[in-house]
Amino acid sequence: MSTWATLVLLLVGETVTGDHDFIHIFAMLQSFLEKPNQLLNVPPDAGRFLLQQSQMFSLFTPPFLGPDHGSSALQQQTDNCLDWIEDPTSEYSSFSSVLLLKNAIYVARDLYLWETQGILSAIDRQNIAENLLQLLAPVNENTPRMHAFV
Repeated sequence: MSTWATLVLLLVGETVTGDHDFIHIFAMLQSFLEKPNQLLNVPPDAGRFLLQQSQMFSLFTPPFLGPDHGSSALQQQTDNCLDWIEDPTSEYSSFSSVLLLKNAIYVARDLYLWETQGILSAIDRQNIAENLLQLLAPVNENTPRMHAFV
């Protein structure tokens, strides 16, 4: 558990500082998660938290590593990485916030995938971006999980 928590903490730190070690630490986390026997003796609450954090990094990191990494990861694992949105233990698991966040992620994912495939015209790109902005227009400082929209 301490290795897993350390990797997640280091990734959060690298996200804040923007240091170049982020890619290497992310690769370590991915390698760590490929060996599920290491996750067996983790207390349930800590395991749920660490898994949610790992899923967020697994979803949002590959697109920053380049189009090949991003396209491959987003086509294969978007649904598998969204469990953190529907955490039943969270007081912020309101249906409308969950649905809004998922929809925004799917629109952003599709925009990224279409852009990397080169199938979007400037008008298509602008229309999708405007649709995403309209989708997110109701989000304000009182919206549960509003920080996740960043």
